[in-house]
Amino acid sequence: MYGLHGNYWAHVLEKKTPPVLLETLGELNYETKILCSASQFFPEFRSTAWSGIQDTVEDAFEGEPWQKDRLVASRFGEWLDERENLDRPFFAFSLLDSTHANYSFPLGDTYFKPSSEKVGYIHLSYGLKPPDRWALFNRYRNSVRHGDAVVGNMVQSLRERGLLENTIILVTGDHGEEFFENGFWGHHSNFSQEQVAVPFVLRGPGISPGTENRPTSHIDLPRTLMELLGVSPEMAPRYTLGENLLKLPADRQVVSSSWSSLAMQISETDTMVLSAYSDDIPIRAYGRGWQPLKDENAVLRENTADLRKLLDQCQEFLN
Repeated sequence: MYGLHGNYWAHVLEKKTPPVLLETLGELNYETKILCSASQFFPEFRSTAWSGIQDTVEDAFEGEPWQKDRLVASRFGEWLDERENLDRPFFAFSLLDSTHANYSFPLGDTYFKPSSEKVGYIHLSYGLKPPDRWALFNRYRNSVRHGDAVVGNMVQSLRERGLLENTIILVTGDHGEEFFENGFWGHHSNFSQEQVAVPFVLRGPGISPGTENRPTSHIDLPRTLMELLGVSPEMAPRYTLGENLLKLPADRQVVSSSWSSLAMQISETDTMVLSAYSDDIPIRAYGRGWQPLKDENAVLRENTADLRKLLDQCQEFLN
């Protein structure tokens, strides 16, 4: 929502600063609705992204995650029908929870088999045998399939009301999920492609169909929407570190963030990680299989200029 690297999280939370994107939508008289399966109190999205529109947030749905996701989709259709001024533009956001561990889906919809009955965290801590890994992965895929159907229901709500062709739709995820490809399970343990590469589907008026192969990032979203709304590209340096997804450069610095670390991709296989919680050195270089590079210091020296650029970006919007 902010178009900034993840290191800004603590500062935004402290000041309860809303995103420029949502402030702009408010100035343009957009009606806003936030419908989420997961609580928006933690992480503190009510105090950050939604700080200026908390009264539009609904996140108290009940049931298993897959059930709450379905309720979100149903509520979205109801909200579209409740809107009084149909000429007024709207911005709606939903955070679904099916695909988050425990990987939730209706038991009767077990499409990928064999599928684990549950996520056994104790067994995971010791590692899993290949057949058990596959069953766990299938459980995840079943939850993704269910989430896909929920998104489809929301798109159908737009179609039934004649809104689909005049609405920009984005479907993405906040992180990937690793299933021991590099010796890890889940997410937030490293910045491997399995954990950081996510679907990113953008559809709507003014967006030509096709596949984008140039490097993209979540931080590109606000600038893309702002410029679709008519904001001049010359304004971008005042509010974002991102690019316009519809006018991407051929080459760029690719950065991923967690709550405590930043990772910069330096080649197809190598990544440098800056960590605030490091117990040895604050910058490390990793290669294939998420193994530290043997010539780590040489790699760091070779990329000094890009590291300096990244650190500058991490401070650029602090004030």
